[in-house]
Amino acid sequence: MEQQTQHLTNYFAIGDLVAEVSIALEKARLTQQELIDSYFGKWQPTKKKDDINYVAYDFERYDVFARIAEDYMFEISKKITELEEKIKLCESVTKDGFAG
Repeated sequence: MEQQTQHLTNYFAIGDLVAEVSIALEKARLTQQELIDSYFGKWQPTKKKDDINYVAYDFERYDVFARIAEDYMFEISKKITELEEKIKLCESVTKDGFAG
């Protein structure tokens, strides 16, 4: 019975981590899309010179967006590592449960 409880606890922990990774990934995707559409979309040599000035003016603002996306990517990386550890633990509990 204790192994089943441990297995369910691991299962729910894995589900929580997957949800956290999904949320962080969506935040990173939206931030990246903002950078692409609102900042890098302006930087085209064929556009008017005024648009290039806006790009220079907005540099600091969009630098913040880039750093936010970087933070989300770091968070995702940590959660994936944690998820891999939980999966290994779950596998070992399952193997031990079947062996015993």
